[in-house]
Amino acid sequence: MSLAAQIAVKPGAEDPDAMPSSPLPPQPDRRLFRHELTPAWLQTTAVFAGEAPGSINDFDHIAWFGCRAYVTPAVVAAVHPSASVHTWDPYPARQAVLASVSRDAALRNLAAYERPGPPDDAALPLCDLVVIDGVIDSVDVALRDRVLAAAGSLLRPGGLLAIAYRTTVGWGEVAPMVRLLRHSLRNGRGPRRSADALASLEVLSSRGATYVAVRPVVAAWLDDVLRAPADEGIESYEADALRPLSHAQVSEAVAVLGADFVASAHLYDPLPRGPAPVAEQVLAAPTVVLRETLADLAVRRTARVDLFRLGRSSVGEQVRRCTVENTAVAGASLSTAESVGAPWARPAMSHGFSASVDLKWEALPRIGEARVSELWPEQSVRHREARLREALDAGLLHPVRGTVPDGAEEAAERLTGALDGVRVSDRHGFTVSARLGTATPSEYVESADQSHLRGLGVGEG
Repeated sequence: MSLAAQIAVKPGAEDPDAMPSSPLPPQPDRRLFRHELTPAWLQTTAVFAGEAPGSINDFDHIAWFGCRAYVTPAVVAAVHPSASVHTWDPYPARQAVLASVSRDAALRNLAAYERPGPPDDAALPLCDLVVIDGVIDSVDVALRDRVLAAAGSLLRPGGLLAIAYRTTVGWGEVAPMVRLLRHSLRNGRGPRRSADALASLEVLSSRGATYVAVRPVVAAWLDDVLRAPADEGIESYEADALRPLSHAQVSEAVAVLGADFVASAHLYDPLPRGPAPVAEQVLAAPTVVLRETLADLAVRRTARVDLFRLGRSSVGEQVRRCTVENTAVAGASLSTAESVGAPWARPAMSHGFSASVDLKWEALPRIGEARVSELWPEQSVRHREARLREALDAGLLHPVRGTVPDGAEEAAERLTGALDGVRVSDRHGFTVSARLGTATPSEYVESADQSHLRGLGVGEG
């Protein structure tokens, strides 16, 4: 059965009254692979935002700052074998993990920059893409400014800059608690160090500390941390400091470099599902920065991936929509991270199924490849694009690359082998796909619960 026949999602928002009303606390992104930072995804983001497809060239040089999610730059190097990928991280141990994987997969086009500060245009060639994965939301102001300046110096005209960071809107209330936790860990000793650090937080929660009592999000975050196994609950917070940023701060800093904001790499816009007066206020904002800021407040966005470009090359709306309609997509089963704090703002396609992500994997073998124009044919072009964006953000679909470079299939296979034992979850590892330019879970459940698939919109004609 064709992809168009199998994914026929009905239009319409879910009933807000049926959605959970309790606040969603911010969650650390523990993924080792982040598909929204790959060139294939970022190119799609730029095209969907109205950039001319032909002006985004193949990637010859890529700079990558931040290697906590070390699988991501390794995948990028594998599926772009003719590109040189240069990585840097303020923590050498993370570079070492990436270097080990790179050696095992024979990724000769991936090189680590091992000096303390980030590389600039004196150290590397001008780049088609620069990715900053975190880093600026955890280092001090001086190093943050150096990272941004180095990234700007490396951009060629027309080059893309992607910046992933935790937001002030999502993490600001929790930041004092994270600082307390990190302070307790630094001063703790012995095997009970983690338990003692968590005990200090538990006292605040159980004895009615006002800061916690009047902030439901902080209370929910504390509950999450205290319920998790001690080491698992604190690992992400101990590894990196928390210095969240706003979109306005990032945009202002990047504007100095001469780059313009293109779009968020979170393609799905949840505002139409939310309160109408809020959506109207956001849409009426006089500037892009203000619109993004108001939208973050509306959905309490906890993490952003902002895409910038050094020199825009925009097309008209008719050309943009035609390009989107002709985009090829395929079924996927991507690991996604929670990036909003309002329950109604999550993609409805995955809402209610997050506790059983196997449902997505069950659907994958049954889904082929199709152009967007073939999907949801009974809907208008505008509604079709809205559903497409939702399916992409839910991890159910992924763009298909136009041409697979020579050597990419072999490199993807080597990297898949090198990642054997590295897990997406307790049950699933990675398979690197040169055709998609990404990595998907490596195992799929062969028997599908058809009622659950129908709930995802799969199998309806």
